[in-house]
Amino acid sequence: MFKKLSLGLIVGLAFTGQTFAKTYNDAPYKGGDDDLFVSASIGTASHTFGNDENSEALKANEISYGLDLDYRIAKYFSVGLGYVNFGEAEQLSEVDTVGDVTEAYSLMTAGSGVTAHLTWHTDTRDGPWYFFMRFGKIQWDVELISEVNVTGGATFFERETVTIDGSDSFTSFGGGYYFTDQIRVGLKMNYFNMSYDLVDPEDNTSESLRNGFDQTALTVTYSF
Repeated sequence: MFKKLSLGLIVGLAFTGQTFAKTYNDAPYKGGDDDLFVSASIGTASHTFGNDENSEALKANEISYGLDLDYRIAKYFSVGLGYVNFGEAEQLSEVDTVGDVTEAYSLMTAGSGVTAHLTWHTDTRDGPWYFFMRFGKIQWDVELISEVNVTGGATFFERETVTIDGSDSFTSFGGGYYFTDQIRVGLKMNYFNMSYDLVDPEDNTSESLRNGFDQTALTVTYSF
């Protein structure tokens, strides 16, 4: 039964791909002159938080989304601006109970940023498939959020947020498929690394930390 379903699915996908390809190849316009395109994305971001060597790194996943606006400056190149939000991921959760008193501690990481990038891409007239590689800079904000919640006896809750900002380079690559002359759906992977020094205000000591946000997202792009 499973083999029959698998065979049917493969045949169905092959037939669908041939249908889309034929429709695309028969169309008089296949892209290539689309100077401006906007792309929305949603997926997951892997938060990595640790010291500068990441030997004690914490990792967690969270929903991530973004928006990009690109302008074609040459046949194979475009420049653009974007926004990305990595969500808020719980990195560490500890619960201690002594008698009737329970103390819960949580550490979360969050981040977002504005990007400027240069993209190399295939000529959309070659296609219905489309591939790209991207290099750029991100102006980012990283938040380290700690929560303490004490219940039983004297109830106590405290949430403290430390915000750090800076700029770093990033890389990205992905691809898409033109379902119509102006709309393509695809997948992209972004790799962001934020390095900074966190200063303890009590003794003025600093620790080198690193936040890595590896984003995998589905994209929908509209060409003008």
